[in-house]
Amino acid sequence: STDAKQLLVNLLYLYFSVIAQQLLEFCNPGEHLFEEYLGIFMALELEGFVRTRFP
Repeated sequence: STDAKQLLVNLLYLYFSVIAQQLLEFCNPGEHLFEEYLGIFMALELEGFVRTRFP
């Protein structure tokens, strides 16, 4: 169902954004612009992935 797909996307996005946050704080504290772009990119990638795997 669409709800299940959306939940999966949200969970994956949350998971990856937490990892990204950890990496960014470790590598370059205070670099928030890159984080925003990374978040948008990952959201689009995940949406595409889920749409192709779960039509």
